[in-house]
Amino acid sequence: MPDAEQDQPSTLEQPSTTMAPASPTLDRPVPDPVEAEDAELPAGDYVSPTFWVYRPDAAFPHMRIGDKDRATWGYFRREIGHNWYVDGRSSTVGFVNRDEASILYNAARLFSGKRCLEIGCWRGWSSAHIAAGAGNLEIIDPVLADPVWRADVEGSLERAGQLDRVTLHGGASPSAIEELAAADHRPWSFIFIDGDHEGQAPRRDAMAVVQHAAADALIMLHDLAAPSVAQALFFLREQGWNTMVLQTGQIMGAAWRGKAKVPPHRPDPDQPWTLPKHLHSFPVSGESLAERAERFGSVFEHLARGEDPDPGGDDVILSKRAREVIEQLQRDLAVTRAEAGTVGKELEDLRADTQAQFETITTTHAGVIEQVRADARRQVEAVTASLERSKLDHGTERWRLYRMVQTLQASTTQSEAEVARLEALREAEVARLEAQANAMKTNVVDLTSRWAESEYQLKSSQGRAEVLSDEAQGLRKRLLAAELRRNSLFSELVFVREHRDDLASQIDRLSQPAITDEPDVVEEPNVVEEQDVVEEQDVSEAQDVVAELEGVPADAGATSDALHAAPEPRARLTRLVHRGRAFASRVSRTARGGSRRLLRILPLNRPS
Repeated sequence: MPDAEQDQPSTLEQPSTTMAPASPTLDRPVPDPVEAEDAELPAGDYVSPTFWVYRPDAAFPHMRIGDKDRATWGYFRREIGHNWYVDGRSSTVGFVNRDEASILYNAARLFSGKRCLEIGCWRGWSSAHIAAGAGNLEIIDPVLADPVWRADVEGSLERAGQLDRVTLHGGASPSAIEELAAADHRPWSFIFIDGDHEGQAPRRDAMAVVQHAAADALIMLHDLAAPSVAQALFFLREQGWNTMVLQTGQIMGAAWRGKAKVPPHRPDPDQPWTLPKHLHSFPVSGESLAERAERFGSVFEHLARGEDPDPGGDDVILSKRAREVIEQLQRDLAVTRAEAGTVGKELEDLRADTQAQFETITTTHAGVIEQVRADARRQVEAVTASLERSKLDHGTERWRLYRMVQTLQASTTQSEAEVARLEALREAEVARLEAQANAMKTNVVDLTSRWAESEYQLKSSQGRAEVLSDEAQGLRKRLLAAELRRNSLFSELVFVREHRDDLASQIDRLSQPAITDEPDVVEEPNVVEEQDVVEEQDVSEAQDVVAELEGVPADAGATSDALHAAPEPRARLTRLVHRGRAFASRVSRTARGGSRRLLRILPLNRPS
């Protein structure tokens, strides 16, 4: 881990500006990783578009965008325009920036479940990314021997949901490395070195971890802007490891062997990237072969002029560096050849056809030339034999020979023209085959684009299918409610149909004039008149109810479908039911009132 003068990430200031996420709580989980193209990154951040993005920002409440002017490390790259994150309690020491943290997370994903090691954790920001990707991480840092510091790191990792995936060791490397290796003999598959940056410390860390690295392992380093840190990458290359430089805020390095891979990183195209001279002999991620060859060419030019591309070099270092560049070019050439060998069946068939056509053209060409040579030899032999046999005049023989030479020259000219014609045919055929190969490459690119578009459309269709499924569920619920309402109306209609005859008979009884044999009835005028008025209203209303009931079709209640076919079924039946029930209630009240009046009247009419 760098000291107070060795800042890790890079960029943008605003020392008083805190991060956008709210203060984290234990019941608030860290969001799942998303693809870089879908991630909502803070302004000033960059992540390679080929990466997954993991954002545990909420787990680090003291993290904020730092002021670059306060950075005191001599190799700090202020010109890179990415956010430089710091802890508010130590504003001169930075974290790895967003791009570098994403490199660690995506690299760790390649070693999920395997043993991983980090040398130097600072506040645990890089540790959270590695643990989230790999699921298993051992951390070495002497600051962890401080109980207060250790508690702070543990709190951040717990809020990020990664504390159960890490093991903290408060010791210094490389001695702590040897202690862990002795306690557990399993090799480390992924190693991140970001510890002491001074002098030979980075190289010693690299020398220690190489002895305990797996056969398929990846080692990553941070802050290669410093030549002392770059010495660790030089050592790994000397040991036969594949090496690469990643253009980030403070420059990261990667060394791998066996089947291990480096996640494909693309530098931010909007940044003014430069490469320190001490890193010129390393390939750079995202760099084309032409750019790499141009950069290596500049190294060779320095060597040819007797200059050291790196300040402070001597003849031994120059020779060594030249060999390293040549070996790197050879490795790159081997990788390029291996990649070329993975071309599809169509390209292999095309190559076979091209080879066959080339062989045919070459064979034909060779045959014509051989035929011309054979004809020339026969003619020369014939001339020689003729000279030996002829005793003709010298002038005549000379003339004949002259004519023969002219004929031979004309034949040779024709042969050369034929050869030129065949060569033109061969070049035209080569151009045609190259055009076919380019067209096939274009088709491959087009098919790749169409596949990506089809995948996007498939995701969109799945989303629309889920929405349609939810709508169909809502329609089912509404249909069920409608069915329940229809059954309720049907029950009410059945009730009305069953009681229609009773209502009609009650209406008939009330409409008959009352006959009494009582001779002298003492009447109560007000009560009788009021009762007559009520009875007349009841009779009239009852007749209206019967008339409306008669208006309902006889088979209206046979089925629920017939009920819905009747005009205005719900309103009409509801009105009939309410009026019938009201009429029955009034009839009942009238009967009870008449009984009470008869009981009061009858005793007055008894004979004395």
